Amino acid sequence: MKLKRILCIVFVLVLALSLTFAFSSCAVPQGLKTPGTVVIGLDATFPPMGYTDASGNIIGFDCDLAKAVFAKVGVTVQFQPIQWSNLVNELNTRKVDVIWNGVTITSERQSQLLMSDPYMNNKQVVMVPIDSAINSIDDLAGKNVVAQDQSTAVDAINASTVATTIKLTTLADNVTCMTELQQGKADAFVLDKVVADWMLTQGDNGANFRLLSDTMADEQYGVAVRKGNTDLMDMIEQGMDACLRDGTLAAISTQWFGSDVVIWTDHGTTIAGGTSLASAAAGS
Repeated sequence: MKLKRILCIVFVLVLALSLTFAFSSCAVPQGLKTPGTVVIGLDATFPPMGYTDASGNIIGFDCDLAKAVFAKVGVTVQFQPIQWSNLVNELNTRKVDVIWNGVTITSERQSQLLMSDPYMNNKQVVMVPIDSAINSIDDLAGKNVVAQDQSTAVDAINASTVATTIKLTTLADNVTCMTELQQGKADAFVLDKVVADWMLTQGDNGANFRLLSDTMADEQYGVAVRKGNTDLMDMIEQGMDACLRDGTLAAISTQWFGSDVVIWTDHGTTIAGGTSLASAAAGS
């Protein structure tokens, strides 16, 4: 009986060590800016995905999601604000390792970066003053419109029927664009729906502004790393799979959006050593 107990203890210890080795062996991709830490670039003025709160902390849905995903594979994260219009260069010059902040998947970005599968749907929408005469996209003709520089909002505008008739001003971030609209310097503001919905909950915005029923584009968000950095992307996918299986993705989504809006699909991947992530996640 004593021998059996010892053998059971040894088995448990070996299993625990093998799982630890499996996670750690897949958690050290080469070429990180800081060894052992993934530096995540983001626009820190992009609520609720990632933004700076009143205390100076960077928070948001994507921030919580990234922390949970990398925790599954034993890697710490560091958030670093970047200029969104320079996101490709920030990655390619190794100033950051990952861009995780409502990055719309486009063919252009896929040609420049390695992008994950989509994890969330989004739309490009138009915000106008509550009493505006603008009721459709066609009504934007001749109007002053603002959007974030180098964002897919600009792409959506350029692909619209009013592309050549509006007066478009691009600004550094969505917060600045919103200020222009609040001050009456712009007639309309094109932006991501997830951001627009959040902005309309702030202060008196919900009483003073509204969204058009027309939308400019349907989009999906993904995570971006440098082209060819498959080890890091594999780690992200494995962590996302584990968070999907144990309900972490749904919990974070519900916390920020009131429901589970994540569309991530389980890849059925395994971590190093052949351990099923489903089994590993269940024991984590």
